[in-house]
Amino acid sequence: MARIIGGTAVPLVAVPLLVMGADPIWLAVMIAMVLQTFFLTPPFGFALFYLRGVIPFIGLQLLAVALI
Repeated sequence: MARIIGGTAVPLVAVPLLVMGADPIWLAVMIAMVLQTFFLTPPFGFALFYLRGVIPFIGLQLLAVALI
């Protein structure tokens, strides 16, 4: 299910942003960071069973996405 959501959302978001002039490298980095955060958090999170140990990493990833 997560691959379907990630696989359909990326072209829908990336194409308009590239047409608007976004840098493709930074766009790829941003999409990779958001998808990695998506895989760590519920409802599709594979790390759901040990969420307490993952919470600091989720916070750091969200901070990095905000900085990018």
